[in-house]
Amino acid sequence: MQGSVSAEPMSKREIIDRADRFWWKVLGELGTHHILTHGLSFDDIYEAVIYPQHEVILERNVDLGVDDFGVPILGQYLPKEMTALVDRKLSETGDPRLPSVSWHEAGGHGVLQGKYLKACQGRIRKLCDTDRSLRLIENTFELQANTFARHVAAPMGLVWVTFQRVFGISRKIPFCGPRVYMLNGQKTYAASPIDLAWKIARTMQHRFGGLSAECLAYQLIQIAVAYEGYDRGKLWTGNQADTMGSAIRNLL
Repeated sequence: MQGSVSAEPMSKREIIDRADRFWWKVLGELGTHHILTHGLSFDDIYEAVIYPQHEVILERNVDLGVDDFGVPILGQYLPKEMTALVDRKLSETGDPRLPSVSWHEAGGHGVLQGKYLKACQGRIRKLCDTDRSLRLIENTFELQANTFARHVAAPMGLVWVTFQRVFGISRKIPFCGPRVYMLNGQKTYAASPIDLAWKIARTMQHRFGGLSAECLAYQLIQIAVAYEGYDRGKLWTGNQADTMGSAIRNLL
């Protein structure tokens, strides 16, 4: 519940700068060698930085139920307790949204907005997140949390280095129209630039703790896919086409 309380004024650039400063802490604790060797794990970063340096408590064994509209609650943040909650079903069922929701609650609401939310605790008792709430463009709290979470879960520099290592190239992969592309010896069809980025992301998810391909695709479309003259297109997930902006806000 956030009522009429407005989020702390922050530009996208300011949020990314805060994510960069957070990453200096991560590098200081884990080291570059560990990250490049073992990949990126939310659990590692939570134990090394988020909890000891920001005192954000994480609980992933709670049943959060549904909101007033009957929509399942995926995550929740309690400002007074500085506690991030993730519905237990995500971990029990191996739901691929678990890393993203954990980053959103503990990273976005906890690390980025924690102090501000605690100062507003008399007016904000909790923030509840569902698939529906994460799609709200006007919800600045959620957009800020998503932006920060995306840039700490998949920082551009690490995404680029990982891309080079996985594919053995140091240039963008050109999108030449809807057709079959060869990715690491495997043929795959891509209908649009963002679809190509999504296919590339699927080969890299394991290096980012199982982070969603959608989240990685948003980073990759900016640094690893050349698509001059083509519209980014739509991101296809299963049988549904989702616009790029909605995919970002979803952070599935």
